[in-house]
Amino acid sequence: MKIAFALCMTLLMFCISCKKSNDINTIPVVIDTVKPPVTKPDTSALLKSCWTYNYDAGGTFITDSIHSQWTFDNQRRVVQTTSEAYGYTDTMTYSYLNDRYITSENSYYNGSLVLATNTVFYQHLKNHTDSILSTSAGYGIQAGYLPDGATYFYYNQENLDSVEKSYIIDHGAVSYRSSLNYYYTGENLDSTVNLDNNGKLTDLRYFTDGNQTADYWYNAGLQAGVEHFTYSNIPSGGLYIIYRTSRLMSGYTSVSIPGGTIFTEVDTYQLDSANRPVVMLIYRNSNSVTQKQVFTYY
Repeated sequence: MKIAFALCMTLLMFCISCKKSNDINTIPVVIDTVKPPVTKPDTSALLKSCWTYNYDAGGTFITDSIHSQWTFDNQRRVVQTTSEAYGYTDTMTYSYLNDRYITSENSYYNGSLVLATNTVFYQHLKNHTDSILSTSAGYGIQAGYLPDGATYFYYNQENLDSVEKSYIIDHGAVSYRSSLNYYYTGENLDSTVNLDNNGKLTDLRYFTDGNQTADYWYNAGLQAGVEHFTYSNIPSGGLYIIYRTSRLMSGYTSVSIPGGTIFTEVDTYQLDSANRPVVMLIYRNSNSVTQKQVFTYY
């Protein structure tokens, strides 16, 4: 074996010595196998802005508009939202901590601060809100004392949100306001029941695949109306931040009780080459467009 090894080394040295003297020696490229490759995060599905245009009864002239914008961090979490309409500018910022996250909302009218609201979402576990505390202060045209609000969350054995109880804190005095009860089949949300501070039914909602399909509302425990919702086959994608549904709504029908007044809405969408909704047209009780929403993405 030693003889074979020596023979190989001799042949290798012979080959090297036979190389032309004018050969150019290139430095091999060193590949760093320790640092992971830099991957640019895909932000194409993140909503950047929305223009909402309201039309007159004939669907011809724009009567007013609302402009909203969103920004996100590198974990795809929203860090700021801004909305402008009717002389108001509302800005909400999000701060994320280990055991809670905080939203701070400032509302300005013609450039002057009129309302500031600070809300803390306490989370013993990540994405598991235990309670919410909201404080507000009014200025200028909205100056005056505003009571605080608190909501407590209760979870079932499957660790699913089952009851939310809301309270008003007025000069230190705590009063019960309402409760929202969630009902499931396994992990799938079926319905929610909202009760006022007297235990009377105010709202009953049904869900399929996480999307609301019906809403029955009540006054003093008596039914006052019902809405039924239908959905398109278009995934909500980046618009989930607005509508909180897995698919975009195609319309709904509302009927008041008593009286039976019927209100209808039909929603249509235009998609871009990436199958993202970029235009939403809303028709209410007519064949004319009553509202148009235009979306942009990062």
